[in-house]
Amino acid sequence: MRRDLLVYVVLLILLSLHFSSISPSKGVTTHTYTTLEIVVPGNYSSIQEAIDNAPEGSTIRVKNGTYNEHLEIAFKSLNIYGSEEAPTILKNDWTGDAVLIDRANNVTFSGFQIEGAIGSFGHGIRITQCQHIQIFNNKVVGNEYGIYFWDSFNVTLRNNNITGNRWNFGIWGLLLTSHFLHDIDTSNIVNERPICYWINQKNKTVPSDFGYVALVNSSNIVVSNLNFSNNFQGILVVHSTNITVQNNSFEKNYYGIHMADVSNNNIITQNAFFNNNIGLMLDLSSRNRIEKNVFFKNQKGLTLSYSPLAPDLSCIENYICLNNFTQNYASITVLNATSNKFCGNQIISSTRYGILLTSGSCGNIFYGNTLLSNNDGLAIQRSNNNLIYNNNFINNTRHIYTEASTNKWNNTKNIGGNFWSNTTTSDTDLDGISDLPYEVDTLNVDSHPFAGRFYNYTFFWENQEFFLTLISNSSDLDFEFVPQQSKAVLNFSGSNQTIGFCRANLPKKLIQTFWYENLTILVNKEPPSSIRNWDDNSSVYLYFNVPHPISQVLIIPEFSSSLLLVIVLVFVFLFRKTTITRIIFNR
Repeated sequence: MRRDLLVYVVLLILLSLHFSSISPSKGVTTHTYTTLEIVVPGNYSSIQEAIDNAPEGSTIRVKNGTYNEHLEIAFKSLNIYGSEEAPTILKNDWTGDAVLIDRANNVTFSGFQIEGAIGSFGHGIRITQCQHIQIFNNKVVGNEYGIYFWDSFNVTLRNNNITGNRWNFGIWGLLLTSHFLHDIDTSNIVNERPICYWINQKNKTVPSDFGYVALVNSSNIVVSNLNFSNNFQGILVVHSTNITVQNNSFEKNYYGIHMADVSNNNIITQNAFFNNNIGLMLDLSSRNRIEKNVFFKNQKGLTLSYSPLAPDLSCIENYICLNNFTQNYASITVLNATSNKFCGNQIISSTRYGILLTSGSCGNIFYGNTLLSNNDGLAIQRSNNNLIYNNNFINNTRHIYTEASTNKWNNTKNIGGNFWSNTTTSDTDLDGISDLPYEVDTLNVDSHPFAGRFYNYTFFWENQEFFLTLISNSSDLDFEFVPQQSKAVLNFSGSNQTIGFCRANLPKKLIQTFWYENLTILVNKEPPSSIRNWDDNSSVYLYFNVPHPISQVLIIPEFSSSLLLVIVLVFVFLFRKTTITRIIFNR
């Protein structure tokens, strides 16, 4: 009896061992985790071989040494650790990623030095469509990209040194609820400076020692006086408002600033963008002020973009004003953006496009910009109903290129159209407007082109902003407003022994409050040989000639006859009083 019982127990034990070694069949969604530890080299000769054969939830420990391979961790939860005693170096052996973590959850990757991913899309560590990833204690150096997340959620970074890569660190995603919510603290370093990754922060100023800044779902943050270089983004702004970015420099980043996912009502001012792939990217963001920045030698200076994955969102009502764009490939690119205003920008020597307006962009206004010596001054593709007026198109290889687009090129006759260099103009009625229209193509005609270059000056008096607009064929012109002396000064220069012209547009409100509706024009201290004036509801227009090479024009108050009579009577009275006093004292 006892013998039979013993045989039965042994059979049960053998059967249980047999069934425990069988893997779940395909289609079963339950995951079985193990605490198995694998050592490389030892159990396997390469790290990738260990990854491929490791059961779900395994820990792989890699001894110190140099491993010439690339790793892919896909659809599997693993913990992979390099040696704590000496460096564990992973030298990438192909043109792609050194470490790719793809559609995997609950992965820990720690303790490696990763180098050599130098292809166009080579990443030291790339994390795509993953959740709950931990990247600890790695040194990522000498790659095209350092560490990069794409459409991933809840990635934790600790004590990583990301240095000497072309683009050290960056994140891409679309949805705030997942793609930008990560745990990244200041123990992570880019180019020897910490990463600042703020979520849900308010009313703060970013300290001046950070090398990368991300602001997610934050408001009233100031970023100023920092230098950003060699990152995928220098500054990342996601779903944030009232952010001020001022007086920073951005050099050799993929994006200098990337504003994404409905980041509205922010100010970007007085920054310098040099040699970036894209200086500033507005992505699904609106009502931002972009002003007084410098964009120099970027592949793209400023881009307004959209996503087909969010068809109800676009860039609208942004104000892009008084920026300088020089020697970019494409200075301004506008993709499916609506009702934005571009004014007073200097766009010079773009090797491809000064402005590219494409992909259904409509309702935008381009006013007072100068497009000088670009390959294409303005290229418009499949974009309609934009208003383009009071701009200067000067010495571009091609002023305008249009494709399947119809737009408006002038305002009222007094406000006028645009100035087009290298065209013959005549102005028989002396109003600064050419007698003949400028035809871009049969669907795009500037009916009121200027006979000279357009100038727009802004100044303040008694806390009010005023605009003085001028049209002149002089080669150079500058303006000074001198309220203490009740005058405005214009200096003209041009070719020797030629006669130039100027048409000045003076706001009636300024004439009424500053010159008390009474002013005069002096050209080189003399009244002009001829002057023509007319007005509309808001402005007075003056047309006069100026001799070259140099002329100075003063706009000053004019004494009325009654005021002049009062001055004369006061002078006579004072003279007579002085004379009588002298007679009395002489007696």
